[in-house]
Amino acid sequence: MKKAVLFLSTILVASLAFTSCKKSYTCECINTQGERKVESVLATNRSEAQKNCNEYGLVAHCNIK
Repeated sequence: MKKAVLFLSTILVASLAFTSCKKSYTCECINTQGERKVESVLATNRSEAQKNCNEYGLVAHCNIK
């Protein structure tokens, strides 16, 4: 019984360690000509998503929606 509990505990910990917590954010950029571009960005949190979004729009104003 102890071996079964140990085995199941090991499987549970391993599955939690290898799961991804990234989610998809919508990045909306508007350039100087007023053109709008929308991209999907994967990130673990909103600040990381904003950073990745800003990389898409180096010459535009970008926000996470």
